[in-house]
Amino acid sequence: METARPEPRGMLLCFARQMNHRFSARFISHFNVAPADALAPAGAEGLHRRFFGRKARRIALVFCFVPFAIADFFLGENALKKCAPMPPNRRLHTVNFRQVRAETDNHVRFPRGVQSNVERAHYNRNVKQFSCCDRIRSMPASTAKRSSAQITSAKSRALQWDLRRAAGLQILESASLKQFPWLVHGFSTCSGGISVLPAQDSRGAHGGKVLNLGFTDWDDRRHVEENREAFVAALIPAKIQRGKMHLVTARQIHSDIVHAVSVPPKELLRGDALITATPGLVLAIQTADCVPILLVDTRHRAAAAIHAGWRGTLARIAAKTLGRMQMEFATDPRDVFAAVGPGISRCCYEVGPDVVREFAARFTAAKDWFEGPFDALASGEDPNPLAWLTMMPPGHAPDPPRCRLDLKSANAAILADAGVPRKNISVSDLCTFCRSDLFFSYRCKKNTGRMLSVIGILPGRR
Repeated sequence: METARPEPRGMLLCFARQMNHRFSARFISHFNVAPADALAPAGAEGLHRRFFGRKARRIALVFCFVPFAIADFFLGENALKKCAPMPPNRRLHTVNFRQVRAETDNHVRFPRGVQSNVERAHYNRNVKQFSCCDRIRSMPASTAKRSSAQITSAKSRALQWDLRRAAGLQILESASLKQFPWLVHGFSTCSGGISVLPAQDSRGAHGGKVLNLGFTDWDDRRHVEENREAFVAALIPAKIQRGKMHLVTARQIHSDIVHAVSVPPKELLRGDALITATPGLVLAIQTADCVPILLVDTRHRAAAAIHAGWRGTLARIAAKTLGRMQMEFATDPRDVFAAVGPGISRCCYEVGPDVVREFAARFTAAKDWFEGPFDALASGEDPNPLAWLTMMPPGHAPDPPRCRLDLKSANAAILADAGVPRKNISVSDLCTFCRSDLFFSYRCKKNTGRMLSVIGILPGRR
């Protein structure tokens, strides 16, 4: 009786797996279309046995195994982690393609913070209650990097803000500023108004009539003026005559210029911060992702409105505004209450190496405001110094590493360093990018409107 000789394919496959040869093991495993006990058409089975039978199969396996083995030695990768595990009977079974579920690609690019399927579903539907706290709860513990105590603190901060309805509009207010009856303030939203926003794509949440308070290319100037009148009318109490309140805005240029206003200006001011102690003046700044900051001096009854993008934050515009209030009104920082309104949050605000290096050079605590490879980008190290070694064609190279910046925490820290007590600083957790159903977001959709954050002193209540 002839002794059964081991099949050369099984010998080579076993040797390839023992030597961690990834490519060779994968190549050899595809030589059997189906195991011997599997059902297959007679024609295909016969062709398989004739073409890969006996001597021809041995010769083909030897000649194909050698180059793949050499490639595996040079790559030096672990095949046990890459290849599928071998069944106990050492037979590779065919794949049942009827159980494979294919899904179409809608080509939507999600932010780096949106990873899980739950988050992507929320992101696509723009759920109204989807906030940064919800994002943290749905993320794994290793990714969230926030303890339960921090999440509880975020919920308590959310209770310090009130979203009220007035005259068909939704206005966000800070509880810390509402305690002063002589003060009026508010952060607008995109709901209401008479402006007609052009149709949005799949990422846009709003279309149709919106409360656009900025003079944009797509909107009529008369609509913006009517929206502003309706917004100011919804803010002031019914006992105050509308003609006694004057809205003061500025042409924002992402600077650290602060203007002191005592009378309504005849021309539009150029700058990013306004301060006043005159009753009847309502200071307003426009935002669509940048951080709005409202300050109030409770002793001397002075107010300020600040527009803080990343350039303004880098220039410490919040601290400079507080210093200007000290010069004009003898403001003591310990008497100041601050409200950092809704803006783009750390979860959605990605910046490049240039911004990281700028913040690292000017702030000692800058690392606390970033999430990502801060040290590598701040030191100026090139993440891929020999890009030609990757052999990637143009347009297919991986994206450069980036960090996520928390502008709200940065401005809150700047105010605290300037002398404002931490307990007097309230920060909104609402992200304009995540909540594009409630706010305008320039990063979510370039063709969008503008919101107003206003603060003023009511006349006759000094």
